[in-house]
Amino acid sequence: MSIDYQAGADGIATLTWQMSDAPMNVLNAASMAAYAAAVQRAIADPAVKGVIVTSAKPEFIAGGDLNMLLAFSDAQAMTRFTEELHGLMRGIEKSGKPFVAALNGSALGGGYEVAMSCHRRIAADNPKAQIGLPEVGLGLLPGGGGTQRLPRLIGVRAALPFLLEGKKVSPAQALKAGMVDEVVPPAELLAWWRAQGNPVEGPPPLAPACQGVPLGEPPRIVSPDESTPYRLRRDSPAEFQRIPLIARADAGVTRLFWYQDGALAAATEPEEKRFLDAVRGEHRLVVTDDLGRSDAITYKVE
Repeated sequence: MSIDYQAGADGIATLTWQMSDAPMNVLNAASMAAYAAAVQRAIADPAVKGVIVTSAKPEFIAGGDLNMLLAFSDAQAMTRFTEELHGLMRGIEKSGKPFVAALNGSALGGGYEVAMSCHRRIAADNPKAQIGLPEVGLGLLPGGGGTQRLPRLIGVRAALPFLLEGKKVSPAQALKAGMVDEVVPPAELLAWWRAQGNPVEGPPPLAPACQGVPLGEPPRIVSPDESTPYRLRRDSPAEFQRIPLIARADAGVTRLFWYQDGALAAATEPEEKRFLDAVRGEHRLVVTDDLGRSDAITYKVE
């Protein structure tokens, strides 16, 4: 059996990777089918409010099964497997239930991509563990979404050594880089998440505030009927430098603000005029929160 499924009385399901036919957990057709079934079971169960993904082996997941990759006879077969993998991981992100990857050991390649598809990553303080995407050493690039998720997680510049050089880091270094959210003693790995207040609630849905805004009340981006406020993603990387935000003040005046390094600042009048002149018209904005829940609004810059 590849995945052990345990649903706790506290509403948290634990999905434990423990492949019996391999020395380490790897991604192949059988293990991904078992993982997909366990994921769908947790998502479909109304009693389950949150999910922990972990491993019973010394390592979390070592990556893709090279024997499987070598056995693909044509590009179509590999494409089908990759599309199924992408669908599973995106389904986790959009499930509406928080998934937490509890990394007891090394999470490499596809193993770290599994972790990135979860909403939080907690790593054990294991000196032997390594975290990264080393596929480039085999002439490959990450195929399970790592080329997209890692830059969004830590920024493009910081992600390049992992994607193009196969850089691997310890849990402590991964924490410093932003690749994991917390490093805890190994004995506390599973209990730590449960001990954090109410862990099954997960991040707040589209809330009416921006994290770390030093101004009083931040400008709002609202739906056309003025009823639905939106927030920035908490993990918006500073790598994007200044992000323009258009907001309508209470007096109905359209204003331009810059978002940078977790803070908002008003644009100067010349900046505001040049930018607004360039973007006047109707636009569509899709906003996604940390659980993958999306909503779209149409707004008009006048």
